[in-house]
Parts: sequence; C-alpha cells; structure tokens
Amino acid sequence: MTVLKHNKAALSAMGKNLPSGTIGTDARKEIAAAQKAIATGNVNDLNTVPQSAGGDIDTYCGVDGNGNALPSYFATGKGSSFCATFLPIFAAVGNANGPAGALAALEANKTQIAQLATEVSGLPASIQAKANATVTMAQTAITQNSAASLNGNGNGPADAVALYCGQNR
Repeated sequence: MTVLKHNKAALSAMGKNLPSGTIGTDARKEIAAAQKAIATGNVNDLNTVPQSAGGDIDTYCGVDGNGNALPSYFATGKGSSFCATFLPIFAAVGNANGPAGALAALEANKTQIAQLATEVSGLPASIQAKANATVTMAQTAITQNSAASLNGNGNGPADAVALYCGQNR
C-alpha cells in the first residue's frame, strides 16, 4: 500500500498519457484499481483486474513481468517452427493446476518436446542455452514422472524462451 500511496502522482500522470486501443483500456482498469486501493486502503481491489492484460502492458512499456527491460532477443523467434511448438506447451504447463497438472501437460506433449530438442541447436546463441535447459527440464520431469525439475517461480529458462517467442506474461 505504501508504494501505491507514494506513487499517486505517477498513477495520475500515467492515466493522462495512455495509448488508445486495448492496451490503454486495460491500463485504465489497472490504474483505477490502484487508485481505488489507495482510497479504500484495501489492496484486494488489485486482484480484480484481469492478469491477461499485464503482459501486453508490460510489453508496451518495454519490460517483462518483473519490471526488467525486455531482452534484446525479445520476439526474434516469433513465428518460427520452434516457437509454434513451444508456446502451446508453455501455456499448458503455465495454466496447469499444480505440479501434477504440469506433469500431465508435459506428458501429453512428449512428442512435441522431443521435436523441440532436435531444434535447439538451430536457435540463436542468445537463447540456445535457456531453450536447452527448458527442454531438458521437461524431459527430466517426464522421465522421472515428477515435476520437481520444473522452475515454477516465473524466472526460469522457459520464461526466457517465451520472451524469445514474443510472449510476455
């Protein structure tokens, strides 16, 4: 709450300088929720804003979901065969209900993950190690029948690969 209160002027300035279209509409909702939270002293109002908008707003602002600048490789793989295979798996694991659901999503995509493994060496050096780590973690989870090898904190190599593919959560 303190951060919001100290940034009232910034919220006001942002509200006056929003772009048109969906991003501006989504940002207005986030600003309104933040201002309501300040007025009521209840940060729960921030939980009513759809999370799907955050990635688009972050991308517009040139940052990832943690506020760090987007990497130079952001979206350079967009539309590639690797990304066309990777992104649906990434979404399935991200939307899974707990570790068992994530493991089930990986198991359901075992063939596609094996295909990704064959394509890693053709990726740019800037993302190759992270893509390899992502595929290896997925294959390890499948082989060991355990989601323990997955990094679920939103800072793992899969998130970096998603950024390469043009997806910013």
